[in-house]
Amino acid sequence: MKIISTFSKIIPEGSFKDTARFPIYWFLNKLKFVKKELVLYKNIRGYFYFYPWEKAEEYEYIGDYFNYYRPKKGDIVIDAGAFVGQFTVAASRLVGNKGKVIAIEPDPFNRANLEKTIKANRLHNVIVISYGLSNKKNKIGWSVGGIISQRGKSKMFTIKTTTLDDIFKELKIKNVDLIKMDIEGAEIEAIKGAEKMLMHTKNLAIASYHIVKGKKTCFEIEKILKKSNFLAKTANIGQLITFAGKER
Repeated sequence: MKIISTFSKIIPEGSFKDTARFPIYWFLNKLKFVKKELVLYKNIRGYFYFYPWEKAEEYEYIGDYFNYYRPKKGDIVIDAGAFVGQFTVAASRLVGNKGKVIAIEPDPFNRANLEKTIKANRLHNVIVISYGLSNKKNKIGWSVGGIISQRGKSKMFTIKTTTLDDIFKELKIKNVDLIKMDIEGAEIEAIKGAEKMLMHTKNLAIASYHIVKGKKTCFEIEKILKKSNFLAKTANIGQLITFAGKER
């Protein structure tokens, strides 16, 4: 947009620009996306997110994924199920310019907001992947989540899936310091498609509260990770998260 471009050129970088950026983005967002009810939200850390509802602060739980391992400068982090970028932004700040965050989000609506979030926070160390994750390349039916489905207007469409091993190979990644994953019950299949990547991964934090075939996914996730020589344990910290790491 011309307004944003002009604002960016005239105002020098600094605390004043960061403060002024929020109301400008909020106003423009209201004008352009009012029908989709997108809200530009700024949390207490000063990060910007584009959310499809107003009470975004209720979803400020991303810190739970750092309970076992907190990324450091230069780390490589996988954010599987990036949604609108809450974890992506936090991880990007932690790993710094020498690190990298690979944000995986197949839902086109969420991904569009994720890309807006990345732009609003001026992140230059994030790679966005538009595929879903599974144990093989495929095409599957997908339902738009969030507020749209809650209103009975869920829309089905097709997404392409890939494996973490294929991403590992295509991006020529040597090591992964942390995999965070929350992909609506597809975690087990995604881990099965990460056999090679897991050999080069140090830590995982996986949402494991989903019910698949009548069972919580945490049991199978722990089983798979332990077979891959990880120490794995599930903790209930507001939600079930399975943490895993190589023995230090």
